Amino acid sequence: MIGFIRNKPLPARRYLVLLVLPACLMFLLTVTVLWPCLANFRTTVKTLRDVRLPAILDAQRTRTNLSMLRKQLDIIYLAEAPLERRRARLHAQALLAGMAHDPSPVATEVLALGRASGSSM
Repeated sequence: MIGFIRNKPLPARRYLVLLVLPACLMFLLTVTVLWPCLANFRTTVKTLRDVRLPAILDAQRTRTNLSMLRKQLDIIYLAEAPLERRRARLHAQALLAGMAHDPSPVATEVLALGRASGSSM
């Protein structure tokens, strides 16, 4: 019986099983190998979201506020129209008021400079 060759074709169910079974086994193997890596990835993402992201956003907001304040100060000192200067001064004062709630040391220093020169504005 060892050298027997079957002349009958295999049923369609067996072809389907022969195609689906290896794909399922590969998927199962992939999941078992990658699952510990995904747990480590989730921990890293949670740490970054809870700790790093707020610090990055605060620094970006401070940087944007400083850039806008610098532009408004340029307008205040270089504008010839009094209305344009007044608008820039009001915008700069609003930026300084918004930076009052910013806990960064840069914002604290800018506020101290703003208070010192606030009487001359």
